[in-house]
Amino acid sequence: MQPSVPSLRTFQRRPSHDLGQNFAKAFDTTFTDSENKLVHVWQTSWGVSTRLIGAVIMGHHDEVGLILPPKIAPYQVVIIPILKKNLDNTKVLNQAKLFHKELTDLGQNFAKAFDTTFTDSENKLVHV
Repeated sequence: MQPSVPSLRTFQRRPSHDLGQNFAKAFDTTFTDSENKLVHVWQTSWGVSTRLIGAVIMGHHDEVGLILPPKIAPYQVVIIPILKKNLDNTKVLNQAKLFHKELTDLGQNFAKAFDTTFTDSENKLVHV
């Protein structure tokens, strides 16, 4: 079965494998069963790969850009004021606070009002 995305492109699904108890025995992965015995687990493998990431991007983009679902990227916006050392940054911070209020009133979700670096925001999957 080949799933498709709204653009009607298709992609190969992730593979799944029944690994049995081979890895459980090799790595001694056990649990206590209902009879209080220590038993090796039965494992499966669901391959989440770059294919899946590509499918998410294909399914959630258009000509304007990428909009990820809230379960993947729960924060829609982050405001990063660019401050200059040894200068009065009051105007920049006040404008950032005004943007924050306006966007919050429109229902935007924030990781926090202001992040300190672009990297902090990218690590939270916020599009900068």
